[in-house]
Amino acid sequence: MKRLITLLLIFSVILSSLIYAQEVDREELQSVDLGSVEFLNYEGPHEVINTRNQIIGIGTTLGLQKDEGFRVSAYLDKYRVIHALGPEDEPGIPADIFILEAGAGVDHIRNLRRIIAGYLSEVYGYDFDTAFLIAEFVTVYNAVFRGDMEMIRSKYSATVQKNLQPEKVGISTKYFEWPGNTMMLIPLGRAGKAPGREIVSTEEISDKAVIERFREEEDRGVEERKGMVELREQEVESEQQRIAEERRELEEEEQTLREKEERLKEDLATAEESEKEETVRELEETHERLEETEARKQELEIEEAEQEERVESIREERERIAEDEKEQLTEDTPAAFQRPEDRTIFLITSEKGGAFEGFFVQVDPITGEVKKQAEGITVIGRTYTEQGSRLYVLGKENGGIITLLQLNPESLEVVQEGSEAVHPASAMVLDGSNIYAVVSSSGSTYLARFNKDLELVDRSDAVVMPFSYIKKEGKTILVQGMGGDILVLDAETLEQKN
Repeated sequence: MKRLITLLLIFSVILSSLIYAQEVDREELQSVDLGSVEFLNYEGPHEVINTRNQIIGIGTTLGLQKDEGFRVSAYLDKYRVIHALGPEDEPGIPADIFILEAGAGVDHIRNLRRIIAGYLSEVYGYDFDTAFLIAEFVTVYNAVFRGDMEMIRSKYSATVQKNLQPEKVGISTKYFEWPGNTMMLIPLGRAGKAPGREIVSTEEISDKAVIERFREEEDRGVEERKGMVELREQEVESEQQRIAEERRELEEEEQTLREKEERLKEDLATAEESEKEETVRELEETHERLEETEARKQELEIEEAEQEERVESIREERERIAEDEKEQLTEDTPAAFQRPEDRTIFLITSEKGGAFEGFFVQVDPITGEVKKQAEGITVIGRTYTEQGSRLYVLGKENGGIITLLQLNPESLEVVQEGSEAVHPASAMVLDGSNIYAVVSSSGSTYLARFNKDLELVDRSDAVVMPFSYIKKEGKTILVQGMGGDILVLDAETLEQKN
């Protein structure tokens, strides 16, 4: 019953179909220069506004029933994925083909990447940050190779090719050309020689010329390269463990088979004539299995050598990244500002109709020079709270609803977005694991309690002033009611006490 309710709730938001599980071929994605593509996004007002979680949910639903065996999944008439795996022995790279149908409404590359990341998280089990990193590579890869059928014919499987429309392959850098004109390739891999085992292959990222293209960027693509290197390290470690475990099992089996072979030879020497035929047959089967075991051990030696080459490639890339990071600290950088952690967060504000709006920047605290600016994030009011490795603020992203936002102070990007509409005049109070703010609902305003993931936990029954001061005092909350009186609420349940 619980599963049925879950499915019905999801179905009420989006339709889904089904996808097989397989992982992304990161090395193929990394053979493009991230800085070679600049996407033109829509920046005007929106008739329909979706939250960050709703946008991610589109991709999640595309991969929701991945274990049921379907090869195509769809979300209404907007998005579709073809899982073009093909026969196991088919040459060429298999792929997921991510399609933006004519009805697709996404018009910002960040939101498109969120949809793809939601899909990758659901199908392949990535955490969202990892999935979003891969989604960045997916979109840029497809923009670089837009319409390049020569490349596709040289690398991709026949199953992938027959599911493509050449004029739609890849993605345009212009958002208004996306709907009905986009078939993005998410290359998949079958690394490891065990039959039916689909895992990520990263051989192609070892190409030094590809890495040099990243290094040509102003920031040398350090963060993207570091992220991918970490993924490659995890992959190699997993493959090495698999190889070691399979080798151990083969050696144990080989020992058992050799003992059995010796025993059968002895039995054959003393067996009655009527028993010899069965003994010979069993001896041949044992010998055949021994040959198969030996052949597989030789294959594992090749796989082990391949992993050692990948380890060396990763080590070299790690060293290049370290060198590039060191150079970045000195080249074209004031002596007083040598480390990223020496940047301070500053809120640039402006007045609009008696209210204040702003955006975050990272500045050199010595010179005041702006080093980085948050994109697409509007801060409402003039206050924010920095706690640990996160910024908490009242704001909106890309013209969306005003809600609570959790930002990464290093990247100035949204980590979590609340789903509840918060009143623009609301205060925001952090207390332990709780966040208090005034939310708007059906024309009235109420005090709400959120957790650190910005999920709504409780909401008061009492209506409160939207601009009320919020005071936490022990186990109670003091807030101003609509009549101007001070309401005393339970800090946990938000039930009125006075």
